[in-house]
Amino acid sequence: KENIDLEYLKGGTEIYELNDKTIELIKNNQKPDNVKIINLIKSIQKQAEENSGDLILISLQDKAQAIQENYEDRIITTEEALAQLENNIKEHLEKERKKKEKGFDSLTFFINSLLEENKIAESEKLAKEMIESFSKYPNWKASEKETRELRESLYFTVLTQVDDVDYACKLIDNLFNILIKANENLAR
Repeated sequence: KENIDLEYLKGGTEIYELNDKTIELIKNNQKPDNVKIINLIKSIQKQAEENSGDLILISLQDKAQAIQENYEDRIITTEEALAQLENNIKEHLEKERKKKEKGFDSLTFFINSLLEENKIAESEKLAKEMIESFSKYPNWKASEKETRELRESLYFTVLTQVDDVDYACKLIDNLFNILIKANENLAR
């Protein structure tokens, strides 16, 4: 078979809670690595469903889905998929710690993390400015006009730190893609 379809692999599904012990549990588990991959992806999906408004988890779920697709298409090996999933979980746990440390709400922290990941200078200051834009357009989820105006405001805010207009557009598009997924999850 050309592709690997994770849905049809046998070996049982074990759902893990994503915490500091998760990686150790997986490493010590005697199941084959392909089953560990399935279990990790399902664990991430389950936790994202249970916490449907958590933007950091939705972002982790997107990354896990990309890893799953690359694995199923044999673009990456079993070892690479497992290592990438483990690294993403470690990053997720670190982000959760930082979020508590900084005392940010979910949206502010997510925007700050997105800016940091994209190596944008003064990410905390910029994240707070972007949050101000969200408060100026409280009906952005229901109003196309407010959504356009919010996007425009966010673009201009990002452009204070980024010279590349295309890069700024991609950054804001990525932000909105995750926000839209979060809103869809909350609507379920």
